[in-house]
Amino acid sequence: MKTIDDVRRFIAAETRRLDPNSRYIAELLAIVDRSADAADLEARLDRGSRGAYWAGDATFGAMSLEEKIRANLVTNETCLMRFDEPELAYLRETVLPDLKTRNGARILSLPCSHGEEAVSLAIECLEAGLDEFIVHGKDVQPSCIEAAKRGRFPFQGLPKYVTCEVSPAVMSRLSFSVADVFAGADAIGSDYDLIVCRNFLGYFAPQVIAEIGRKLANALRFDADAYLLVDPFVLRKHPEAFSDLPLQRVRDERVRGLPFFTTDLD
Repeated sequence: MKTIDDVRRFIAAETRRLDPNSRYIAELLAIVDRSADAADLEARLDRGSRGAYWAGDATFGAMSLEEKIRANLVTNETCLMRFDEPELAYLRETVLPDLKTRNGARILSLPCSHGEEAVSLAIECLEAGLDEFIVHGKDVQPSCIEAAKRGRFPFQGLPKYVTCEVSPAVMSRLSFSVADVFAGADAIGSDYDLIVCRNFLGYFAPQVIAEIGRKLANALRFDADAYLLVDPFVLRKHPEAFSDLPLQRVRDERVRGLPFFTTDLD
């Protein structure tokens, strides 16, 4: 992209699936309005945009302008061990013991950003005693995937120049690759025992949420119980988008709104 007009056309294409009321769109366009040209826009995004904050300086700096714009429309927000207590309890008490009985459990973190959620899932699997498993992390941003493969990322609360380094025991259970959930039917893989999709679906219009939800559901295995974990925010915002999935919502009398689904339809 060489001109601001190029940028505006790119943003128009990127936002066609997004919730038109998203404040992130308005915030980005306000930055575009203040920019003299594409280079000035990139400099402004680098200095402290929402996308730069969540991606981290190193990852954001390695992005193309197109990636930086995407990161400000759908932020690369992720952090270690980001599970609410009821979600973590269900994961530890039900999902992981079930997966422990299987030979080679397949788990997907989508989108994975620079890998913190995938790392968290691998740690939980190791702590639960799973012998054979792999956590696949997929994201549309190549720079995020490259950061994830390095196993080093910034961590909130640490000084700017201090990063976390993931141990080889965890990295050996991770596989990262670039993937676009809107690409072909097999773009994100299939036969997963667990899919975790957080801080993503809520950015989109309801019909698009339903489209992605069906793709995620179809990527689960159906010859044994499999699980989908989304974030509570999107379930509160658009519960109707999940009504036609070939899954059932997990109900727990102790917890309201547990954001798990399962292929167990009995």
